[in-house]
Amino acid sequence: TAMPPRNTHVTVSAGLMIAMTALHLASVGSLILNVGWLVHQESIAPKPTPVLMGNLVAFRWIGLGTLIGLVWAPINAYGLFRGARWARRSTMAYWAMTLLFCCCLPCAAYGLWSLSRDGVKRELG
Repeated sequence: TAMPPRNTHVTVSAGLMIAMTALHLASVGSLILNVGWLVHQESIAPKPTPVLMGNLVAFRWIGLGTLIGLVWAPINAYGLFRGARWARRSTMAYWAMTLLFCCCLPCAAYGLWSLSRDGVKRELG
């Protein structure tokens, strides 16, 4: 059986994954409100405008990323807390994706840096 993490960076990264899960959940709520508002705007507009249509397309992509993160982040947290070997690489991939979509997010930079430390590599295989 896997041991719980002893390395502080692993514990902090797992905690950040829980925090990101909460942010993804909040993003789902925000997305529902924004899409609802856009649909309302479209329904009262004489004809759909390119801006409204562009926003709906953008919100679809945001929604996809949010739903992926809503599943991925808690799985990473579980793996890190359990000391699973796959969790380090999965969490690093999550942080890399976060950096691509949320420029200069400090948590992502810390996550990538901390999970690349030798102690973390030793602990998570």
